[in-house]
Amino acid sequence: MKRLSMILQALVTVSLIASAANAEDSFKTTIPENGFFKLAEFKGGSSTVDLYEQMSGLCAENGGKAVFVVPREIGRYKRLAEVTPDEALDYIVSRLNSDSAWYMSCDGNIRFMVEKNLRSMNRGEETAAFYLNRGLEGINYLASNESVSYANTAIIEKTPEQKVAFREQMAWEVSTIGRDFVKPEDTSRYIGFYNGRYEKTNCNRISIKEMDKKEASAVVVYDFKVCDKLVASLGSRVMENSSNIYASFLARP
Repeated sequence: MKRLSMILQALVTVSLIASAANAEDSFKTTIPENGFFKLAEFKGGSSTVDLYEQMSGLCAENGGKAVFVVPREIGRYKRLAEVTPDEALDYIVSRLNSDSAWYMSCDGNIRFMVEKNLRSMNRGEETAAFYLNRGLEGINYLASNESVSYANTAIIEKTPEQKVAFREQMAWEVSTIGRDFVKPEDTSRYIGFYNGRYEKTNCNRISIKEMDKKEASAVVVYDFKVCDKLVASLGSRVMENSSNIYASFLARP
């Protein structure tokens, strides 16, 4: 009887240890897959606050420092600027019933960047993107240690080579998410169009519209064929832009 009691006690101890381990694992934040996703399908929760909390938790779990960037009114412009985590949360909560766009980066045991997209630019759906091993490189924003001045609000235009790489990356992103979306970048605005699959293939037809802020009367359309991670350029064409599409974009100098 004493032997049976000891066996039962040992089994209970093992069960408690396993339960504790499972409970600890359940609290760990899952690292999302690279690329775009709908918040409605996000395992950590479907709201922008859930996204903020999950990504902040992931950063903290890995001993990282989080940096948040949100649009703020600075002078005559709405400018992407670095804010504190509390200020970022205030911004997110205040726009639960409206639209929001923000960035977060983390530099710790793992390095990643999160991009919350404008709902109005993605057919009313809340979407975001996760990038592992990337920070805020290429994002034009005002850092917390920078003074506000006209010089700091100027945007440095990409080189032709950088623009080519940016369009190819965006074509892959549109193909991955399978829907249209918009990105403001350097002195241009880019709209990515998902045009469906090529018949009997795993390749997608993608178009990227580039609108130069200095020349809004015309847009250049770049066509791509994207097969998994391979992006092939199919050439470009010029179209007249008759709509005032800039009114819908995040305004930047």
